[in-house]
Amino acid sequence: MVASRNRLLRSAVALAARNMCVFPCAPRTKIPATGHGVLDATVDREVIERWWHDNPDYNVAVATGMPSGLFILDVDGIDAEVELRRLEAKHADLPSTVEVITARGRHLWFKMPDTELRNSVGKLASGLDIRAAGGYALTPPSIHPCGRRYAWSVDCANTIAEAPAWLLASIAPSDGASGIEAAPASAWREMVTNGITEGARNDSVTRLTGHLLRRYVDPWVVLELVRTWNVARCRPPLADEEIQQIVNSIAGRELKRRQEAMDDNIARLAELHSQGDGKRPKQADVLIALADVAVLFHSPAPDCDAFADITVNGHRETHRIRGQGFRQWLRHQFFRKTKTGANSDALQVATETIAAKAMFEGDEHEVHCRIAEHGGTIYIDIGDKDWIAIKVTAAGWDIVADHPVRFLRAPSMRPLPVPARGGSIELLRPFCNLSQDGFTLFVAVLLAGLRPQSNYPVAVLTGEQGTGKSSLVRLLARLIDPRMPEQRSTPRTEEDLLVAAKGQHFLSFDNVSGLPDWLSDAICRLSTGGGAGKRRLYTDEDEVLFSGRRLVAINGIEDVAVRPDLVDRAVMLALEPIAEKQRRDEAEYNAEFARIAPKVLGALLDGAVSRPPGSLTSPAWLISRCGRRPALGRIGQPGHFWRHTVPTWRPRLTWCWRRARSGRRCSSSWPIAPHGKEPRAHYCPCSRVSSPSRPPERNPGPSGPTFSAASCAG
Repeated sequence: MVASRNRLLRSAVALAARNMCVFPCAPRTKIPATGHGVLDATVDREVIERWWHDNPDYNVAVATGMPSGLFILDVDGIDAEVELRRLEAKHADLPSTVEVITARGRHLWFKMPDTELRNSVGKLASGLDIRAAGGYALTPPSIHPCGRRYAWSVDCANTIAEAPAWLLASIAPSDGASGIEAAPASAWREMVTNGITEGARNDSVTRLTGHLLRRYVDPWVVLELVRTWNVARCRPPLADEEIQQIVNSIAGRELKRRQEAMDDNIARLAELHSQGDGKRPKQADVLIALADVAVLFHSPAPDCDAFADITVNGHRETHRIRGQGFRQWLRHQFFRKTKTGANSDALQVATETIAAKAMFEGDEHEVHCRIAEHGGTIYIDIGDKDWIAIKVTAAGWDIVADHPVRFLRAPSMRPLPVPARGGSIELLRPFCNLSQDGFTLFVAVLLAGLRPQSNYPVAVLTGEQGTGKSSLVRLLARLIDPRMPEQRSTPRTEEDLLVAAKGQHFLSFDNVSGLPDWLSDAICRLSTGGGAGKRRLYTDEDEVLFSGRRLVAINGIEDVAVRPDLVDRAVMLALEPIAEKQRRDEAEYNAEFARIAPKVLGALLDGAVSRPPGSLTSPAWLISRCGRRPALGRIGQPGHFWRHTVPTWRPRLTWCWRRARSGRRCSSSWPIAPHGKEPRAHYCPCSRVSSPSRPPERNPGPSGPTFSAASCAG
C-alpha cells in the first residue's frame, strides 16, 4: 500500500515536470479534493507534494485545455469503439498517441490546437466525449470508483500526437464562443508582424485580445501587450482609452465563458453521482440523508406546513422546508460532502420528500412570528444572526439564547435593538410630534404590540404634510417589528395582505388616501382575529391559509378610518405641523434614536412586567384605571402620565376629532359616539358608575398640560 501511495505522488510529479497541470481527487472517486477543483491545478512541485502528504491515496487528475496543452478523446465502452472505427473508415485513422486504459474504455491524448476546444458529450458520436477547456481526467495509477486502476497502454506512443484535421473540424465550437473567430497560427504571426491599417484595427485588436485570453494570459499582461502592439503596428494607432475598453469587454466575455465551462464540468460530476455505475446513490438520496441531522416537524391547522430545526454555528434555526433558507442550507451540506453542486431536479425531489416526512413522521409544534407566548411566558425574537430572544415573565425580563419557542423569519426581517436596563419612556418623547395625551396613546399601542396573539388596536395617524406621520410609524416598527422596507403602500388584493401578514407581526401602510371596503374589513379581522386563504399555486384544491391577529398602523392626510367597525378598533392620533426651526436632519434623527432605542425598549419591557399578576398576557388592556396609579406610570419615572387616563380602546367607542379655527386638527381624549348616533354614557371601570356623556374638566398629572373637554372645542 505504501508503494502504491508513492506511485500516485510520483505520477503527479512526473506529469507536472512535463508542464501538465495536476490536482488531487478524493480516493477512488472523480471528485476534486480541493476547494476550486480544476482551477487549482498546478505544476508547482511543492504544492503537489503538500497535497499528497495530506492524503497519499488521492487520485491524480490532469487539467485539460490550454493549461496542460492537451485535450482528451474519451472512448467510453464497446459501442463507442464501434463508432470510432466507423469515423476512421470514413475519414482517416487516428495517429498513434498517448493512451490510458480506463475502467470501461480508453482515453486518447492529443495536443491542444491553436483554436479553442470545449468539453462535449456525444458531439462526435455516441460514447465519444471530449475533455478540453475547463475539463479534467484521471491518470494512472488512479483508481476508478468501480475499483479498477487506470493504466498506460503498452502499445501507445511515448509522445502526444497532433489531432487530425477531420477530428478538429468535428469537435470545433460552432457558435463562435466569445466572438473570437478561429484562425491558424500563421495568420496570427502575419498580423502581429505586418500590422493593421485603418479600417480593420478594431476587429484585429478584438481578435488578438481574445486569442491571448483564451491561452490564459493574465488580463493585465494582455492589456500592456496589445497597447504596445497598437502603437508599433497599427497605422494610425487607436486611442489608449479605446484599447482599454476593448480589452475590458473581451475579458468579461472570456470570464463568462470559463464559468460556463466550469458549470459543464460540475454538471458532469453531478451526473456521475446520480447515475454512475449503479453503486453510487442518486443526488436526491444523498440530500435526503443529509437532512437526517435536522429536526423535522409540522405546524398545526390551519397552516399545516412542514418545518425543520437546523443547527448553524451552535444555535438553532427554524426554516420552512420548502423555503429558500432550508434549500440553501441543504445545498451547502451537499457541497460539503461531495464538493459538487446539486442539480435543481434532485433538490426538488429531496425537499418534497423531506416535507412529507415532516408532515407524517414529525411532531406538531407552533411556529411564531417575532412574538410568542409559551407556558405563561412571552418570548420576543430579537432577529439577530445568533437567534437570541427576550424572555418576559411577571418577575422581569432577560435575554436568552436557548428558548423553547420556534420563530420563523422572513427575508425582510431586521433585528430589534437589544434592550438595556435603566431607561425611561420619556426618552422617546422628543421623537414624537404628539400632545401629552397622544403620546400616552402611542405608548399604549407600543405595549399592545409587545403582547402575543391578542386583540390589537389599529393605529391611525392623520395630519397635514410635514407633521411626521411616517417617522412616527417607523418608530413603532423599530421598537416592535423592524422590517425592510419599513413601510409599504396598501396591498392591491387580500392575497397580498395575507402574504404580508404571514411573515410580519406589525404591518404599516404609508400615505394612505383611502381604504376600499374589502381592505377595511380585512384590517378589522387582523386586529381582533380572523382568517383568510388563497389557492396554492399549481393546484386546484389546496389553499394557503392564515389565521391570527396582527398590529396594524395606517397614516394619511385625510380621515382613512371611516367605516364603523374599523373606527371601533382604531386609536386615532392627530399630528400638528412641525415648525421649520424645529425640524431635524433625518440622519441625525435616526442616529439619535438608534442610540436611545435599547433603553426605550427596556423601559417598555419594564412597563409590561409591572402590570398586576396574571395580566401579562390578558386581553384586558388599559393604560390605567380612573382613580388609581396608572400602570404606565411605572415605566421609567413614576408620575409622568395622568392619573386619570381613559381606556386606550373600547368597542363601539371612537375618538372625537374637531377642527380648530386655524383649520388644523387636534384630538380629544374623550370617547363619544360615532357620527349620527346618540352619545353613550362614559363608563368608569373603577367606580362602576356611568357619567354624563360630556365629562367634567379633568386634572392633569404632575407634568401634564391642563386638559378639559372645552379645550378641544376650538
